[in-house]
Amino acid sequence: MTQFTIHNLKGTETLDYRKIKPLQGNLKDLRKVNYDKLKNSLLDNGFTFPGLVWKDPQGQCWALDMHQRLRVMNREDMNDNGSYEIPVVYIPARNKQEAKKKILLATSQYGTITQEGFDEFTADLPEFEYKDTNFDALAFGTSNEAASDTDSTPAPQPTITVKFDSIENLDAALDDIREVAEPAGGKVVVNG
Repeated sequence: MTQFTIHNLKGTETLDYRKIKPLQGNLKDLRKVNYDKLKNSLLDNGFTFPGLVWKDPQGQCWALDMHQRLRVMNREDMNDNGSYEIPVVYIPARNKQEAKKKILLATSQYGTITQEGFDEFTADLPEFEYKDTNFDALAFGTSNEAASDTDSTPAPQPTITVKFDSIENLDAALDDIREVAEPAGGKVVVNG
């Protein structure tokens, strides 16, 4: 059993997270390194944002977001002084198919964080540590979003060189590097 803080917002309903079923299945993967970051974030910051939940006609509650938080909290048996009640917001859906569509809407990422924007946004947060977030510097500048809608010339892909002092460090990072590069159309080449 692991202690963490649950921040319940005024007027927000609560629900025992152990009763919420994941609806997205294997839509997303949670690598060990990100599992550890999320676990540390939950321990350091608590359960801060309400989860989005759909209640089916039989009364079963399904997660529309927070799947990774649920995975970590269930595996680590996280609670707040014996309480498993988390804040939730109920999202309506006519059926499971509509609820699944809403998962895709909730997980879609239309914008891209740029290095300049990130630096500007975090400039007044010098004490904030990013170790438990998933902002990977390798992701900055890998989007083709900057190209105009009428420009048929693909934007040049940036080249990023990363050197590791041991094969173990490379192996640990390689999956995360691919996770960032490949969806953006990048290639990962390992030179021995």
